[in-house]
Amino acid sequence: MDSELIYRESESIGYLSDSEEKQCTIFVVNDSKIELMSLEHILKKKYQVILTDSVEDAKDQLIIDSFTPDLIMIDLKLHDMSGYAFYAWTKSLSRLSNVPVIFVSENFTPEEEIASIRVGAMDYIYMPFREDIIYRKIDRTILLSKLTRSLDGEVKKQTALAHTQLQRTKRITKQLMNALAETVDAKDHYTNGHSKRVAKYSVQIARRAGKTPQECEEVYYAGILHDVGKIGIPGEVLRKTSKLTDDEYTLIKNHTTIGAKILSGITELPIVAEAAHYHHERMDGSGYPKGLKGDEIPEIARIVAVADAYDAMTSKRSYRSILPQHVVRSEIVAASGTQLDKQFADIMLQMIDDDKDYQMHEAI
Repeated sequence: MDSELIYRESESIGYLSDSEEKQCTIFVVNDSKIELMSLEHILKKKYQVILTDSVEDAKDQLIIDSFTPDLIMIDLKLHDMSGYAFYAWTKSLSRLSNVPVIFVSENFTPEEEIASIRVGAMDYIYMPFREDIIYRKIDRTILLSKLTRSLDGEVKKQTALAHTQLQRTKRITKQLMNALAETVDAKDHYTNGHSKRVAKYSVQIARRAGKTPQECEEVYYAGILHDVGKIGIPGEVLRKTSKLTDDEYTLIKNHTTIGAKILSGITELPIVAEAAHYHHERMDGSGYPKGLKGDEIPEIARIVAVADAYDAMTSKRSYRSILPQHVVRSEIVAASGTQLDKQFADIMLQMIDDDKDYQMHEAI
């Protein structure tokens, strides 16, 4: 086999270049004088080497912050401390936690070989020492360690980029949803800000009901878009201050089905369409558009219905001002179990009772 082919083969299985080997520092702790001298003779031909036959001296050197070897070789059967214990000590130092380790012993039992790899050592070497095997194992170990750190760094970099992109996407999504809700609310001066308040109250109900932060975020989106179907209702009907005709009332009720249709394409978050479609259903089955009752009504719609009813009473309308807090509370109690889900109505009553100064209403 010619030298060119040998070179290619060695490259394919992974060797450090001569210059890379010279830059690598191998730290050896071994209290066998014979093994230490033998390893020094072999290693100094290719690498920078630091050797010690004392566990305490090894600890003192490794604790120095400015010193981080590329590889640590540990005698498995140190007298003052087991090789496994010394290995664990090195891993307790954050600066050395990623430095690869090779165990060395006069001989290895199969159990020791398995134990060495199991605790996290990259490889093991035993006597009689063969230069070619030692060089191969050291080069492979250092290369693998560098590759692992490189991949880990790349994963962290890509994860950070993905997180940044996700946060940006979330911000844009939230801004778009808010803008859409504001467009709907702006069609009627007396419901301006209604969607944001319903979203806020819905999240507070969900949080008190034990929902996770992720679930609460989804509830916010459902709340902010619950009335999006009103974009398809003529503004003059929405703004009408006198009694609605039957046809006008039917038209108003259509906002639930229009909203569900608009939002049905958001397949990753189906609850937004559910909230839009069913937030006017009632627990006793007298609501619309489907006349659902009890648990037939999706939970998100039951949460939003409570928040929606509360905001309707605590917001200014063309025909009245904000209702007093005690009146609002009485209305929630009266609607609990018939119009509104009792569990979520009870949570709203808790929120009202906690709101001692009646701050939870439309800003005047």
